[in-house]
Amino acid sequence: MQLAHAVSDSALVFSALAAIRTLIKGAPPGQARLHLQAAAAGIAAMALAAFTGVLRFAGADVLAPLHGHLSGLATCTTMPILGAAAVAIAWPLALSRRRWLWFLALLVALFALTTAMELRAAYGLVIGAAGTMGTLLVGLHSLRCRRNGGLMLTLGAGLVLIAGLAVGTQGELGPFARLDLFHYLLASSNMFFGSGFLALAIRSSQADLGS
Repeated sequence: MQLAHAVSDSALVFSALAAIRTLIKGAPPGQARLHLQAAAAGIAAMALAAFTGVLRFAGADVLAPLHGHLSGLATCTTMPILGAAAVAIAWPLALSRRRWLWFLALLVALFALTTAMELRAAYGLVIGAAGTMGTLLVGLHSLRCRRNGGLMLTLGAGLVLIAGLAVGTQGELGPFARLDLFHYLLASSNMFFGSGFLALAIRSSQADLGS
């Protein structure tokens, strides 16, 4: 049992669920709703991995392989989906539900392929960084006209970058386990993503109605 890891993973689960609730409950009508649902699906992948981590670190060691697999899946899907959703909202793209499902299926297929080829770590790093940078660039671009949403996305993506590049998951940083700090940073980023994506979508929908 690793109680500290279970607690930090619990924080990640609750933050992800809160972000999903924000995205689904507050979604404006129209195309933006589909984009927010896609973003919620990306965060749900993280929530599933974190929930499995809670059970594993609470004593269910038998779940360690599944936890590792789901964590890898989240790495290869969450930020790419968020990056695509951010671009689709900021520069209104007509992506149907079917196209979003094809995109999700492609990400899962690439995850399975790179896992089978033992290239998942490198692929996850590249695709995760691409999604994070896409979200960050949309956030920075949106600071001028959609200040609240742009700021939230910028902060959320910035925390993900800090978690991945400066903290990581192995070893300790001072008196704290890096894995716990990693979880708490991602938990904080989820709160920013929930409010940021929603604010961006609402402003985008208002602009569409006004045009």
